[in-house]
Amino acid sequence: MAEVVHGHGGPYDPTRRGVVRMSDVVFIVLIIAVFAVIGAVAKGAGRL
Repeated sequence: MAEVVHGHGGPYDPTRRGVVRMSDVVFIVLIIAVFAVIGAVAKGAGRL
């Protein structure tokens, strides 16, 4: 996956046209949301 991110013009290479596509933004936001949920669940489990 690293070679795709750091790129040779792949679909997730933000430098290909100098812009980040909307699909890339959505993908990043989803990843952040998943980690946020995991963090919240971990904190909740720690209180029990």
